[in-house]
Amino acid sequence: MNNIYKITLKVLFPEGVAPGAGGSSNMQVVARNGNGETLLRGSALAGVLRTGYADKIDMKFQDAEDAEDAEVAEVAEVAEVAEVAEWFGAGFDGVFENGSIVQIADAVINCKSINERTHNMINRHTGAAAKGALMSLEAIPPMAAADLSITLKAGAGENSQYTEFIAEIVEILGNDLIVGGSSNRGIGRIKVVDDVVYLRSFDLDTVEGAADFMDAEYRERKFNNQVLIGKDLKFSGRISLTAPTEDEIKWLIKTLRAIHLGILCVGSSKSGGRLEIKSISAQGQGAETITTFAQELK
Repeated sequence: MNNIYKITLKVLFPEGVAPGAGGSSNMQVVARNGNGETLLRGSALAGVLRTGYADKIDMKFQDAEDAEDAEVAEVAEVAEVAEVAEWFGAGFDGVFENGSIVQIADAVINCKSINERTHNMINRHTGAAAKGALMSLEAIPPMAAADLSITLKAGAGENSQYTEFIAEIVEILGNDLIVGGSSNRGIGRIKVVDDVVYLRSFDLDTVEGAADFMDAEYRERKFNNQVLIGKDLKFSGRISLTAPTEDEIKWLIKTLRAIHLGILCVGSSKSGGRLEIKSISAQGQGAETITTFAQELK
């Protein structure tokens, strides 16, 4: 399989955001590109998503890590780190370097002005306000908007693995994710517009798929991560799991629920990209749980 996936979504920052670019002395400024437009760096969002994904994976391995058997706990901890590194990469460890499957473009934040806030400078040694010292912080005002684009490169496994990872990332993005600096002042929360995320797949083994991917990359650079349009991702109508575990059954139900509620969509618009579940049937192990869920949807 040589597919590349793109996740695109429109977001708001209801309380504003401070995507800092660092600063000097007592002035902290927001990140900007060469045109002077304010940015949320893709690397900043990737770091937050990595942390959120690691937290979810930690819960998955928690029972094994808490096991009395030290060897079992150690194996679980290594597996947890490896699963996060498989998607988000890992630095050079003296032998090899694992590149990131997840690539996130810098997002231009649409805002008409930038607020500048002045605060007392805090002495880090005493925890008290430094006498006569002030600091200024640039921040983007509330309800600013941006279009986010997340690309998943080929090489992480089968289509089902990508589908599972995408469902996890969508859940993290829709759960009041915080980005940028000064979050302790109540800013930086991401709100997904209409609770809708769009998804496309590009088959690089075909000329058409490779051309569509290059077109999508061009549009992102030209139009600031514009939500993708065109052909939708086609999922198989039949899913087969050999001796599924309880976690795999839960994942399947979670993915089906996301589709049913319109949280996970494909294509260019909410109405055109929403998938509709007509019927669900299941056989074998886990069939009773799946059938119960299907009855809840009716």
